[in-house]
Amino acid sequence: MGDTGAMAMDDWQGEPIALHIVTPPGLRRPARVQRLIDYLAERLQREPWVAAAGIAD
Repeated sequence: MGDTGAMAMDDWQGEPIALHIVTPPGLRRPARVQRLIDYLAERLQREPWVAAAGIAD
């Protein structure tokens, strides 16, 4: 019974959205912030909705 919700939503897709990361200009980013940005960029490029929307680099 717990799997019925997941099965019902398998073919659902939301609208593509843009994701912007804003950082202060002219300042070096802390290493942890840069790692987060790098991780998100790499991880999100593999998502199927990125390829479907044609927004991958």
